[in-house]
This record gives sequence, structure tokens and C-alpha cells, in this order.
Amino acid sequence: MNELWFPGARRDPGPAWKVSGQPHPKKGTVYHSMVGSWASAVAVLNGSEESSWQFSILKSGETLQHYEVTAWAWHCGDRDDPAGEISNNRDLDGIEFEGGPIGNESEPLTEAQVAAAIKLTAWLLEQGHLPNLRRTGDNRGRWEHNEIIPTACPSHRIPHQKIQQGVVDLEEDDMTPQEMLKQMLTLNVPIWGATGPVTLSQLLHYAYHGSPTEHQGFATYKQILQVAKIAVTNRDGLQAANDAIAEHLAVHNSSGGVIDRSTGEFVAKLAALLGQMGDDIDELAETFE
Repeated sequence: MNELWFPGARRDPGPAWKVSGQPHPKKGTVYHSMVGSWASAVAVLNGSEESSWQFSILKSGETLQHYEVTAWAWHCGDRDDPAGEISNNRDLDGIEFEGGPIGNESEPLTEAQVAAAIKLTAWLLEQGHLPNLRRTGDNRGRWEHNEIIPTACPSHRIPHQKIQQGVVDLEEDDMTPQEMLKQMLTLNVPIWGATGPVTLSQLLHYAYHGSPTEHQGFATYKQILQVAKIAVTNRDGLQAANDAIAEHLAVHNSSGGVIDRSTGEFVAKLAALLGQMGDDIDELAETFE
């Protein structure tokens, strides 16, 4: 069973009457700003105002949890989003960040708050309370309050990319080299290149995956080297690469056609590419040692 209390938080229960209905699985989380100090926010939480939320992250980086993750708290309204996918309070957790007082509403989060947000977000993802790290689309995992109801909150305080990258880095610390290679080959790489369709060879070529000029944010040479050098030297790694290529093509193939992995042509291309990958790694190794 998924955990309902974040181990990295201090429990600070809110009033029991400030939740609706039965506990409900979550489809994402909403970032909020306290627009002031924790002292002011906790007065609201414990007072008569109909406002409650699951988590508070203080400027010091301390994380407080006021209700179980699945509680139906009152932080962003109970109306559905335009696509009808999300019923706000029922389906989304609320995270309040201390700071951003009137007159300085866009006060940046402290480094301690960012670090705490990364750990909490990673835990929510691991426990299945956060379906993904996406910031766009009706099924995104991470929302801002202003994307749900008319409000300025959280007033541009949240460094979304920094939080996302921090979560990815934490995940990679626990991944095997094979898992890292598979993720590297399957995530965020379009099969349609900047200058036209990309061939299977180009798809795996280091210059394509790692080019900082053509594809900002993709794996760097050094990242690929660190992972692939290990992965291609053992049977599990080769299988992971095989699976990754097939998954990558199935997801990103612009023609929409089914890739038959059993054909001699595919197997031959795969073997050739894996062989070239090993050669490239040996050739590049001296650059990064």
C-alpha cells in the first residue's frame, strides 16, 4: 500500500473538519504561495476560514504535513478543469510555500525550499500520488493555483524546471546503468529532426542525442558515456538497449507504422548500431577520463 505520510515531513495536523468526503487517490499536486509568513498561514489553517492543504514548506526548508495525501482538502476549489479530467480539491494535493508577502509577491523560494520541494515531489511520484512531472496538458501532474482558478498565486515563485531536474537526478541515483540507458533513449527525443526525418542510425548517434545546439537539454556526451560504457559490455545492457530502441521507435515513429523487431533488417541494424556504440565509447573515453 502506498504511504500516505511523507517521511521527510513533520506532522502538524490540521482541523479534522476541514476536509470533504472520503479520501481519494490523487492525480497531481498544486503549488501555492502563502503570501506571507508561516505564522499567518497556520492561523488560517487552524482558524474558521474554509481553507486547508496537505503540505507546507517553510523558508528554512522544513516540510510540514497537515493531512494524509489522499485527504480531500480545501485549497483550489471543487470545480472540474475544462477537459473534465480533474476535480480540483478531490484529485489534487496542495503544497503551500512560505513567503511572497504583499508587496513582494514574487519572492523567490529559498534554496532550502527548492531542495525540500524536490524531495517531496520525488516521494509523491515514487508513491504513485503524482502521475508524472509534466507541466502542460489536461493530465499534467504539476499545477499552479492560477491554472485552476482566477488568481495570481503562486506569483511566479516556483522554479519548475529546477524542481523537475532535481527529481530526475534523485531518481537516477537509484537507477541501474541499464535503466538509465533505457530512459535516455526513450524520453523526449523526437524521431523528426530539425532538418527532416531521422534515420535509425541518427536516432542513436551521440552527436544527435547529445548535441547542445540542435536539442537543448538532451543527454550530454559525458552522460551517455558514463551509462553506455557500462551497459554495452554486458548481456543485460544489450537487452536494455534493444528494448529501448524498440520502445523509442514505437512511441516516436512519425510514420505511425508498426516496427517488426523480428525482421532480419531490424536485427541487423540493431547489431550494427550497438557495435558502433561500443566503438564510439572507446574512442570518446579518453576525452572524459
